[in-house]
Amino acid sequence: MVQIGLNVAAIVSIPIESILYGISILMFLWTLWALFNDKSTHINKVMLTAAWILFITGTLHLIVDSRRAYLGFIVSEAYFLDNNFNTFKNSVYGAETFVADAVLLYRCYIVWRDFKIILLPMVLWMATIVTGIHAIWSVAQPVSIGEAIFLNETAHWVTAFYSVALTANLTATMLLAYRIWRVNGAVNASSSSSIGTLNNMNPRIRSVLLVIMECGILYSVTLIVMLVLYLSKSNGVYIMFDIIVQIIPITFYVIIIRTSLHRLTDKQKLELYKQYTSNYVHQSSRNIVVRVDEAALAMSDIDSASGVGTDRTPRKSNASLIWSVPSKSFYKTEY
Repeated sequence: MVQIGLNVAAIVSIPIESILYGISILMFLWTLWALFNDKSTHINKVMLTAAWILFITGTLHLIVDSRRAYLGFIVSEAYFLDNNFNTFKNSVYGAETFVADAVLLYRCYIVWRDFKIILLPMVLWMATIVTGIHAIWSVAQPVSIGEAIFLNETAHWVTAFYSVALTANLTATMLLAYRIWRVNGAVNASSSSSIGTLNNMNPRIRSVLLVIMECGILYSVTLIVMLVLYLSKSNGVYIMFDIIVQIIPITFYVIIIRTSLHRLTDKQKLELYKQYTSNYVHQSSRNIVVRVDEAALAMSDIDSASGVGTDRTPRKSNASLIWSVPSKSFYKTEY
């Protein structure tokens, strides 16, 4: 494989990262609008905090990357060979990864409400933190050659970091997608609709499911490419490294934005309420309360996990899982 120089990698990565950062700025502002514009719910502080952290880390990374390129091209090319100079840049990327994975873990918990279900993703997340911190420390060790990140001891930790991060992302994404698919079954059951393909899914649930899967796949693909480039000891890893730092916040923003665009309108809420009250008169009240409220509030949990809804604490019932909202307040349920 033909090896590209570090200066060439910088020339290629800076424009791409800058373009992605410009997209990230627009999507960050749109995300803030989505979080603050919804008057029916309180602001999701977890998602708001995560949005700011990811925006700040993405900004800091571009600033440090630009400074490194400036010093490398204008002052001395030795800055391209000095891995210690990249310590802060790597730390910013590590922090961004830890926060993004934590948000994914939080989303899993919100839709499942069971720590046992998310135990494996949680362990993988902690493993990501451990391997990531050690990898950053290993790369920061003083060496005299530019290929320090490919040295054996460093390589073990860097490879472990990307492998664990990839596994954690895929595991959490699949759990999240599976739960949303089951919620669709509950919604269809409450309305006597068919359950099966994506075409038969509730439009709003289908939209959320697709965007979560798309973002999960996009992030996973970038991690796989990153890992392949690293194992092949290609300096192209520096290009992907700068790209993935901007991909992480973008995928986070997309989920919130898409969810906010597909929330139920007041007219649709009213139609559902009429359907509910009609069914309530003709069918067993106890069964309808469980089926309709669980489906409706599970959908609300999907909104909350996506970033545009409020959190709730469930309680158990002998009949089924009923949420702490009276059944007749279905129309007032926060979406």
